[in-house]
Parts: sequence; structure tokens; C-alpha cells
Amino acid sequence: MTEASSMVTINLDGVDVQVPDDDNLIEAAARHGNEVPHYCYHPKLSVVGNCRMCLVEMGMPLKDRGTGEPVLDEDGQQKIGWMPKPVIGCATQVAPGMHVKTDSQVVM
Repeated sequence: MTEASSMVTINLDGVDVQVPDDDNLIEAAARHGNEVPHYCYHPKLSVVGNCRMCLVEMGMPLKDRGTGEPVLDEDGQQKIGWMPKPVIGCATQVAPGMHVKTDSQVVM
């Protein structure tokens, strides 16, 4: 975490957590006791993303394109637009409202 970074809220495996806005998903998960397996990532080196060991599921809250209002499900909860395929955690920066699954069947 740098001096200029601020905190954002993401949903990590169903739990809302605060992480620095300059974290990638490997670092953010590690701060909260979730290890994302990785091989080629090191925080002091540039991100290559070749090994694909750090795959996670990632989604963002859906908003109506016309109005910008949240899209809600039948229970009144905001729907999450999950990416169709897993993403690499080493090259994915956190963003406010992001949802991440590190232990799903897709990434196991």
C-alpha cells in the first residue's frame, strides 16, 4: 500500500472487505487470509501472467445502461455481472463494488 492509496470495498468470497485501491486480487485476498495460488507473480516484479495459476471469478454490480440505476434481482439485491471466464488475479486491480470468488468450482 502506498501513501497515496485509499481504501475500497470489495466482496471477497461473500464477505465485504476493505482493501487498498492499488492492490491486485492476489494481494487483496492475502490481506484477508485467502491465499490465491500463484507461481509467476511477485510484488516487486512486473506482472507477466503466464502461469494462469491465480485464476479467480470476478464480477461487478450491474447498472441499467440508460438510467445508471442498479439492476436488482427478485429479492431486491443488486445483480452481479460475472465475467464469462475466470480472470488472472495478478493482473486484475481491485475496484469499488467488485465481487471475487477464490474458492468456486470454476477456479478449483
